[in-house]
Amino acid sequence: MRQTARISRRRFIQGAGGLGLAVLASACAPAVPAAEEESPAAQEAQEEPAARQVLTLAQAEPFKALDPHTMGTVVDLRYHEVNFNGLVRADVHYNIVAELAESWEVSDDLLNYTFHLREGLKWSDGSPFTAEDVVYSLNRNAAHEDPGTKRWLADIVGYESVRDGEAEAMEGVVAVDDFTVSITLDVVVDFLARLTFPAFWMVQRANVESGTPDDPWTQRAVSTGPFAIKEFSEGQRIVYESNPHFYEGPPELDEVVWLQLEDKQTQLALYENDEIDVVELDTVNVPRFREANDPELVEVDLIWWWYTWKKVLIPPMDDIKVRQAFNAAIDRTTLIATVLKGLYTEAHGIIPTTMPGHNPNVQDIPFDPDRAKQLISESSYGDVSNLPPVKFFQPGWSGIFGIAPRLIVALQQMWQDNLGIEIEIKVEEFEYESAETRAQMGINSTLARFPDLDAIVWEMAHSQSPRNAPDLNRWGYGNPEVDALLDQARYTGNRSEKQELYQQAEQLYITDAAIMPIMFNRLFVLVKPWVKNFEVGPTSTYPNTRNVIIEPH
Repeated sequence: MRQTARISRRRFIQGAGGLGLAVLASACAPAVPAAEEESPAAQEAQEEPAARQVLTLAQAEPFKALDPHTMGTVVDLRYHEVNFNGLVRADVHYNIVAELAESWEVSDDLLNYTFHLREGLKWSDGSPFTAEDVVYSLNRNAAHEDPGTKRWLADIVGYESVRDGEAEAMEGVVAVDDFTVSITLDVVVDFLARLTFPAFWMVQRANVESGTPDDPWTQRAVSTGPFAIKEFSEGQRIVYESNPHFYEGPPELDEVVWLQLEDKQTQLALYENDEIDVVELDTVNVPRFREANDPELVEVDLIWWWYTWKKVLIPPMDDIKVRQAFNAAIDRTTLIATVLKGLYTEAHGIIPTTMPGHNPNVQDIPFDPDRAKQLISESSYGDVSNLPPVKFFQPGWSGIFGIAPRLIVALQQMWQDNLGIEIEIKVEEFEYESAETRAQMGINSTLARFPDLDAIVWEMAHSQSPRNAPDLNRWGYGNPEVDALLDQARYTGNRSEKQELYQQAEQLYITDAAIMPIMFNRLFVLVKPWVKNFEVGPTSTYPNTRNVIIEPH
């Protein structure tokens, strides 16, 4: 049965005021004499327009990737979800719910998905949205030069031909009619979860093809989400306006304003001066609001974690004993308790605590300085004096979060104290994966791209993941036993079996010490009391702008 578009609260109230309440009054109230004509002042007061609903937020990171098919960092999701969407979406509880598609069927062999679009869908410019728009969007991403999101389309029949420029369209994506799309896969995967990722979000062909270097389409994007871009000011702000053609009806908010303010203290000052409605707190500021039990403080555990990585093909990290020694030299409990003020959950594996499939019993390499020294002596290098100089990479963007610089200083000191090794810190731009840096170690944070273990364990540990593939020269990790487990897990349709296989692969990956998990991330935000229906998802996207209301204040 097809779902119908939801009537917005604004439209419902308007309808009730014009009809329902009038009928109720005439049915229940006694007859009264005709009212005297209202004074001009009373008429003017009644005609005064309601205050505009504007939600103002701020972020430190630049607005780098306005195209959902080239998503750069985790924070890009926050403003992507304001105006873009796809066939389905994930709610804050990981449930897959209908979006542009109102229903779907899956074949018995789990290889074909047939999606039925809502009738009457429109782009934000009022033009009709059809199944051909879905076909264009997926093929456009498969052919896109940026590898950031398109790899998640790889299991669709015909993907490689489009990726390699041998075909213009994937055989597996077909518009059956204006309201029906058929997608056929090569292998069984948890496809609905993947559909929530920006790789599968919709872009309008005419809009994309109208873009030029001087007039990028992304800065005036036509979209199908609850809002559309009204104004883009490089390095300053993005203003979104309510989409009158959104399938649920116009949102309550008239506008969503994202400000770019790199300094977190400036953001907080503006929040406390009631100039912005929501602010993300730096770790330094959280205790003040926690200790005061401030009702405006919202805390959310995320499917996002921090870790150190190692390039396992570059000496001395080519020796597993050295990698394990570096892990054993770090006291994460003290690190989190002191440097991070006890605000985060210590990580021993890579599957976050909030994610189905988290293994609380995963065995990592414990803090043991004596064992760390012994591991160095057992390695092919024999002694720390034989190790080549070790460089540690800090990506330029990480300083914006406020966490990374403090972590790195503490890590550097612990390696000096517990192994006698001096680490050189290199700070470079975002594109830190290049071979030229030659740093053997670094720090990173990763957000699960969609609510499935495939986006976590396979992405981190498989030898063919872009994190490890030689063509991208990332970390170079590869273990045939891990690959076998991950391949089996990725293509099984049994969810409990999938989780068990991923946990086995996770354990091997942690033992190989290609990374050292540090902590699972938590989001701390202050939300003004007049902001209602505020939700933060486990991917740190916030808020669910389609439902937010700003009360008079």
